[in-house]
Amino acid sequence: MHFRRFWLSCFLLSGFLSLSGCGIPAPAPTLTAKEAKQTQEAATQAAKPPEPTATITPTPLPSMIVNILGAYLLNMDPMDRVLETKFEVTDAWYGQDINRAVVFRITVNCDGLCSRERTFAVAIRALRDRLGALNGMIPTDIAQLEIITLNRFQPTGMVVVKWKDATDYCNWAITDTQLAGRISRP
Repeated sequence: MHFRRFWLSCFLLSGFLSLSGCGIPAPAPTLTAKEAKQTQEAATQAAKPPEPTATITPTPLPSMIVNILGAYLLNMDPMDRVLETKFEVTDAWYGQDINRAVVFRITVNCDGLCSRERTFAVAIRALRDRLGALNGMIPTDIAQLEIITLNRFQPTGMVVVKWKDATDYCNWAITDTQLAGRISRP
């Protein structure tokens, strides 16, 4: 009797397994030609490496740089106001020169007791104090800094220094005297 139950259980179990499809693969659905083409295109796209996205260097309005540096110059030295000397940043620009080197140019007007060296000195002091505020606004590949000096809006000259020397000065890596020895006055 136990023997019959055993075989009956085996028979029922094998019938259940065969009816449930266990172990028997279901037939693959057939794809239309359009679906097959789309599947092939998707596999091809997945195999391609992603195209690199271009990183865009932020381009701030020159007015932002003018305002940041100009605000410092307006409040820099009360003695200048007593002497009726006023400095103001009138323009800021960066771009490539004729040699394709990136130049950062700041134009500073002086009204009062002015010289291009003094105007450069107050401009570089403003840059030293506000360089952190300009972070991300100035390209990292600048080769030189040019300070265009004006006296009552009349050109008086230019002072040029390598950008690395200017940033070393701003970061206290070189002294005033070292910076003064590295500038040129074209």
